[in-house]
Amino acid sequence: MSIEVPEGWESVRFDEAVTLQRGFDLPVQRRETGDFPVIASNGIVGTHNEPRVEGPGVVTGRSGTIGKVLFFDGAYWPLNTTLYVKDFHGNDPAFVFRFLEHFRLSRFATGTGVPTLNRNVVHTEPIIFPPLPEQRRIAEILSSVDDAIQSTQAVIEQTCKVKRGVLKRLLTKGIGHTRFKQTEIGKIPERWEVIPLSHIAKVQTGLAKGKKDVSDPIELPYLRVANVQDGFVDLTEMKMITVSKSQIARYSLEVGDVLLTEGGDYDKLGRGDVWRGQISPCLHQNHVFAVRPDQKRLLPDFLAALTGSQYGKQYFLSCSKRTTNLASINSTQVKQFPAVVPPLAEQQAIIDRFDSLSKGVETHQRHLHHLQRLKSALMTDLLTGRVRVIGQVETFLEARYADNTEVMECLKDLFRRYGRWGLKDSSFESKFTSGRDADFFAYLWEMVLASHLKNLGLDLQSADEGPDFGFLYKGQKIWIEAVCPGPEGLSEDWLRISKAGEAPRAQSVPHEQMLLRWTAALKEKKEKLTGRPRRSGGWRPGYLEKEVVGGGEPYVVAVSSCRLGPTSLHLHNSISQLPFAVEAAFPVGPIELVIDRQTMKTVDQRYSNRRFIKNQNDADVPTDSFLNPDYSGVSALLGTPAGIDAACGGKPPIVLVHNPLADNPLPQGILGVDHEFIAEDKGDHYELREVRYDRR
Repeated sequence: MSIEVPEGWESVRFDEAVTLQRGFDLPVQRRETGDFPVIASNGIVGTHNEPRVEGPGVVTGRSGTIGKVLFFDGAYWPLNTTLYVKDFHGNDPAFVFRFLEHFRLSRFATGTGVPTLNRNVVHTEPIIFPPLPEQRRIAEILSSVDDAIQSTQAVIEQTCKVKRGVLKRLLTKGIGHTRFKQTEIGKIPERWEVIPLSHIAKVQTGLAKGKKDVSDPIELPYLRVANVQDGFVDLTEMKMITVSKSQIARYSLEVGDVLLTEGGDYDKLGRGDVWRGQISPCLHQNHVFAVRPDQKRLLPDFLAALTGSQYGKQYFLSCSKRTTNLASINSTQVKQFPAVVPPLAEQQAIIDRFDSLSKGVETHQRHLHHLQRLKSALMTDLLTGRVRVIGQVETFLEARYADNTEVMECLKDLFRRYGRWGLKDSSFESKFTSGRDADFFAYLWEMVLASHLKNLGLDLQSADEGPDFGFLYKGQKIWIEAVCPGPEGLSEDWLRISKAGEAPRAQSVPHEQMLLRWTAALKEKKEKLTGRPRRSGGWRPGYLEKEVVGGGEPYVVAVSSCRLGPTSLHLHNSISQLPFAVEAAFPVGPIELVIDRQTMKTVDQRYSNRRFIKNQNDADVPTDSFLNPDYSGVSALLGTPAGIDAACGGKPPIVLVHNPLADNPLPQGILGVDHEFIAEDKGDHYELREVRYDRR
């Protein structure tokens, strides 16, 4: 079989790169508790007081569980149901671990009762291996994504723990009750009822797969158990099913249906969420129930919270049919579910209190799925050589900054940290190294901004679709959209960097041309949020219409002006001596002096009112965006000249200008800036107040 070998890689037999060896017998009665893990085919099964193999090591299953691969930094004892890597042949152990994860050893398993893996069969397989430096880089990248996955899982687990505690209190005590009554399920508020679910909801069973000879067939999407997660619906991978057109209404989901899974592992029993009509029409499999509540008596979100609570899970588990590690329920048991039913107004109040925590979990779960998909795609690309990583960014930086080693190393370090944070989008490497300054500085600013926000302790998230960064602050999602405007309209003479030894040049600062780049950047990112007309006709929806950003979630535009001049000296404050960010958001112009004609003395000075500036076509460009209701979706404008200097440890000034008309105001003091500008409404005018911080 011919294998395409990427340049610099080597085609070898499996056992020329990795030699597997059967593990060692160690009966339970001979084990003495110690510091060294004992490994079976399904994972760690205990410890022992001495190891059999020194680390680092890689272990996979030989008999029983086939395909699971484990990595150990230290010494360990692999049992005889495993295969361990006896010889890495000079290859990087961490890379071998990733290679075996992707190699799908399970396809070589034989036997029907107890699957077995024969190492001698695997050893003859042809494989391709990259050189050692590239192995290490691939392992580092995949490890950074794993770190981000584990960190996100920990946040989800902690948030869910808090969520469960809040929900338990709300579903047993309610809000503000002092009088309770005893019922068959325990004490509940006096005005609440316990009603069988079938009395206040319709339980709809789903469509069975595999039916033949379907009359008048049509293919439609349908929900499987894999799509119905605990508290959210995962539509990443939808399957199609053939159904008779006459049966569409019978098996279709409706907005407000509460989805419940029939069973599987214990954790899958009765899990679910509310169907929001994301796809229409959409059917559901027979292993997923659709519960349609009478919304005059029971709200869908309240029912979903109730069935997903500890109370709901205990009920379904208590009446389920159970085998080893598996459980299932039927429609009769769902119909008999004793629903706790408060008055509708209180149901809504409970939902509102619970909703912020649920949104936090949903946000982290979406980020987790993004990271898991990213890891899968990276493993396919990196471990086949389809995408080359060794030196792609490093080589580019070495060429770009060949005469400035300090900057080169700073940017390499920043790039590695950014990768470890799991924030790179799928096109990062190709665009960052494209040679186009627009792409280079756009991603440089994203990395610098991410570093600043991470230093504040913020847990950043990023995805290909949506603003550059998002994070939770006191249960509220906050979005950051970064932009580094280019120097269009600025003269080459202004942008030219003086050479060493060259005499200083006297020239005026093109304040208005620079300000035009700020206003254009703010408008561009506002339209990313709200949408804009397409040049070819029609409408390009924004983050709000796509429901990427919620209507009540703060949205900050973060501008770096590092490309608008040769040095950072004139890139922060404009002609008014206030930051460009202020002049881009409010009609603040140059300082005016009031002179007494008699004495010729200055008696007053003030900022001029400048609502427009002229562009190169002599058209008026507004400079009062934050007094325009069209910009009410933008919460604040962050501005800084941060660029290469910030990447290398410098601390250029950062300002934040709040929008007084914002639908979703940004809390003050959370983004680690030097100055914040707040426009206070004084009735007939706004008064701009400056708050200073010490970032040292």
